[in-house]
Amino acid sequence: MMISLLGFMLLNIALAHYFYMLKKSKTPKKAVFLIFAMLIGSLLSLSAITTAFTEPVSNLNLIVVVILALLTWSTSAIFSFFLTTKATPIGEIKVSVGEQFLPFTTTNFDSASLKGKRILLKFYRGSWCPYCSTELIMFEQLKPKLTEYNIEIFAISNDSPAQQKIHRLRDNISHTLISDENLAVIRQYGVEHHKALAATADDTMNIPKPLENAVSALS
Repeated sequence: MMISLLGFMLLNIALAHYFYMLKKSKTPKKAVFLIFAMLIGSLLSLSAITTAFTEPVSNLNLIVVVILALLTWSTSAIFSFFLTTKATPIGEIKVSVGEQFLPFTTTNFDSASLKGKRILLKFYRGSWCPYCSTELIMFEQLKPKLTEYNIEIFAISNDSPAQQKIHRLRDNISHTLISDENLAVIRQYGVEHHKALAATADDTMNIPKPLENAVSALS
């Protein structure tokens, strides 16, 4: 049982380190530690399973070993999938710099209300995404500077209105969150993002003039 537990703990330590780096916006380009932990953890789990079925052990120990092994293998399989598909591209962006704003209506918002306003329209995947949540918090920190120039932030995802209400309370954000549950608006703009849990800056597409540069230019 100790061998299986060791493999499970090693994997969780590697995952904790990976998400810590992700939270710091320092996602490893090559997740060597995580890959090493998945490999060693899986091998240790296999060794523990083999030992448990070939040597006399109590039923309780056998159950614990099997559960830990299944958790290690399933978690490793899921993250292996994310790591191998991190470069999956977003859809074809359907607007270019300088083009007209594409109007839209959702269950809780009508873009006609934006007429005459200076806005920053942010597309994000949902409250479950650590990248998106961190960026929205960063936008909250930038809000005083943007307010000086009458720029309002509107963020759109396929979260439901109820999920967005929880998101605002959880992260203490004041942006207007727009619910696009059927992805109609997101696809209208061509910015549907499929997978990116393991992505780094090299795997993403940058829109010209990042926000921080624009804000600096306004100062």
